[in-house]
Amino acid sequence: MWRTAPPSRPARGTVTSINPTSVISTASASTTANATARQNAPKVFRTLRPAIDDLIQQYATQGITRVGMVIEDDRTGETLEQNADASFASASLYKLFVLWRTQIEIRQGRLSDGSLLPLTAANDASAEDGYVLGPYGDTVTVADLRRLMISSSSNTAAQVLAQWFGLGTIEQLLRSNGFTATSVLGEPRTTAREVTRFLEGVVNRNLDPRLQPDDYALMLTLLKEQQVNTKLSIGFPDGTVFAHKTGDIPGAHHDAGVVFLPDGRSITITVLTGGDYDASVRFQHDLAELLWQDQAGRN
Repeated sequence: MWRTAPPSRPARGTVTSINPTSVISTASASTTANATARQNAPKVFRTLRPAIDDLIQQYATQGITRVGMVIEDDRTGETLEQNADASFASASLYKLFVLWRTQIEIRQGRLSDGSLLPLTAANDASAEDGYVLGPYGDTVTVADLRRLMISSSSNTAAQVLAQWFGLGTIEQLLRSNGFTATSVLGEPRTTAREVTRFLEGVVNRNLDPRLQPDDYALMLTLLKEQQVNTKLSIGFPDGTVFAHKTGDIPGAHHDAGVVFLPDGRSITITVLTGGDYDASVRFQHDLAELLWQDQAGRN
């Protein structure tokens, strides 16, 4: 069911809760001024709420077992959530956090874009990728590994980087920045809320005080250059700028990113699904179409 954000999350706008009977609630205001501001904020998702609710009900009969979702208008802060704190196997979304750690390593002088890291049997994930980056002993630059990891979702590239600085350092990074529900150890897991928080941090350039504007610009560019466009992106019109990352393992099929609308707004959307792959692809395609049709013409 749709639910409100917890009180600990800073309320930038209206957070709505939808159940099957379309009951809508808003996050309580801490002050009269904040309450008035949210009341007067445009309800950009007013018509979208029931349509998404119906879509989820429809695909629940076609093989999707659960959905974790956050959709946020980055101008008004209005947010739609469903199971935002539910834990999912993150699949390749964990690579977002490897990217974060990579940029920290560069900022701290332990890596550079031109650093050469070796391909070894220990970091070879070519069986998952379906191709090899090169023979063992060859080296690849950090810049190329980073690009392959995000834009092409190379598992080997992610393993080379993560093994160089250690998964434990990513775990420490997450905990020290309040990402309590995301882990890269064992089977990586995350939530729609924390993936959304990462994306918002990149767009708003406030993810980590050690990162600089060019780090954020680079991260966003890599997401915009995504080559795996099988879910949400196919529901947007050709030419739409969608900076995103997908993730797939059996039973978990995700897409998360920031779509830039013609009116200058951006909307962050994270969709985590469990269940059938084909049903998830169709669901996310239909969801993106709904979002675009509802939002693209607004001023």
